[in-house]
Amino acid sequence: MAQELTLQVVCYGARLLSYFGLSAFLYVLTLSEVHDLLMSKLDNRLFSFTSS
Repeated sequence: MAQELTLQVVCYGARLLSYFGLSAFLYVLTLSEVHDLLMSKLDNRLFSFTSS
């Protein structure tokens, strides 16, 4: 009985960990994506500003 409970807790913990890991991964991915987008936009603006 106790072994079964431990197994359930471990499975639940693993699921939570993987869920949080995935969320964090996606969050960081989105953040870097947005950052790159902003940087390229800023670079383009600066470039067009200096070239004109």
